[in-house]
Amino acid sequence: MPRGLAIFDFDCTLTRFHVWGKFRNAPLKEVPIDAATFVDLAAFRAFVARARGADVEVAIATFGRRDVVDKAMTFALGEAHGVAISTPADHADPRFDFGGGDDDDDDRPRCAEGSDILGDKNTQIDELLQRVGVDVADASLADDDPHNVAAARQHGVYCEHTPQGCDASVLERLLARFDIA
Repeated sequence: MPRGLAIFDFDCTLTRFHVWGKFRNAPLKEVPIDAATFVDLAAFRAFVARARGADVEVAIATFGRRDVVDKAMTFALGEAHGVAISTPADHADPRFDFGGGDDDDDDRPRCAEGSDILGDKNTQIDELLQRVGVDVADASLADDDPHNVAAARQHGVYCEHTPQGCDASVLERLLARFDIA
């Protein structure tokens, strides 16, 4: 079992620009991913290596597209990157309630990728915590959106607001939060 989970937003947090906003539903081959896509690719790679070396898992919670994030993580970390990715499509659309409770989620329509139907990242955070087996007190979120940060903080998650993106200084603070030297 990991001892922590570092969750990152994707667009404008790990990336220099809003990839979803620029490419939306373009074919994946038309979405360029290279070193210039990232705020600080070298620092992110070093963060992932150090975090994993200290039993802290890494995940992405994005409102964007899974295939684009997977392409970016594959570029950054290799084919077997092992980064858990959560998108709205992983979750039942809360606008549809058939009265069956949470057990009925498989029958409900899913949220669309590229949407903010979930309102904030907490539903995605909860699912990632459960998937990885980590308590909320052992999680962090880095996100450029102040609404997502405020909601996650209220939920008990340590947060780094990243309006300028997730640079080396933010990544160092996250490592320190997990007591990783």
